Amino acid sequence: MELNLSDGEVFLPTLEGNDKSDSPIKFNLKYLTIKDQLELDYAEYSREEEELITKIYTYKKYVEIFVRGVASIEGLIVNGKQIKTAKEFLDIRGCPEWVKSVTIEVALRLKKAGEVDIKN
Repeated sequence: MELNLSDGEVFLPTLEGNDKSDSPIKFNLKYLTIKDQLELDYAEYSREEEELITKIYTYKKYVEIFVRGVASIEGLIVNGKQIKTAKEFLDIRGCPEWVKSVTIEVALRLKKAGEVDIKN
């Protein structure tokens, strides 16, 4: 069997009209490996009494996924400093809700990319 898989993508957040901007902020994402996913506990927890499966993620997990999955950032300048890495992005002060929203959006995108079923 031969698989042709993408190892990442370029993501443009839609917040504040970024995706329509002439010079948008771009996140160059690398998909997480199985090892990354297992280390980040991509587990499903079953509650027998309710017969439902719940996925438990905290903001801390989103940050870990974001840090591992963002290869680089382009087009973001804050107070004259170009933001190029996930760590620099998470250290931005003064717009925590925007940073939090983008962090969660990117993390969920990476998580979803890791859930693709391969069928024969």
